[in-house]
Amino acid sequence: MKTSINLKNMRILLSMLFVFLSVNAVAQNITGTVKDNLGEPAIGASVVEKGTSNGTITDVDGKFKMQLPEMENMVLVFSFTGMKKQEVKYTKQPVLNIVMEEDVAEMEEVVVNGYFTKKWIFFRS
Repeated sequence: MKTSINLKNMRILLSMLFVFLSVNAVAQNITGTVKDNLGEPAIGASVVEKGTSNGTITDVDGKFKMQLPEMENMVLVFSFTGMKKQEVKYTKQPVLNIVMEEDVAEMEEVVVNGYFTKKWIFFRS
């Protein structure tokens, strides 16, 4: 009885190990940087595999790192506030360097004016 349970557990464990190794074998790591048109890093820009929830954001240096499944015709979507969204076809290159362009239509001028008055009251004794 114990031998059959141990054998069954061993088969399950080996099956899980096989699946884990096969999944990792088809995934690839990519890295890159995202900058604006002035060469400044785009901190917090989003990098998403189109049509999925697989994605990441850039760090303080505009760098990102993510794992992608090995597929044909994959598109990565890069977006950042105030910049045009870019869709880049991924052709299995390990490093991507993206330069984002300003989206002038999205940017609006905001002017804030503020003033106040204060009445000074002096007490004399």
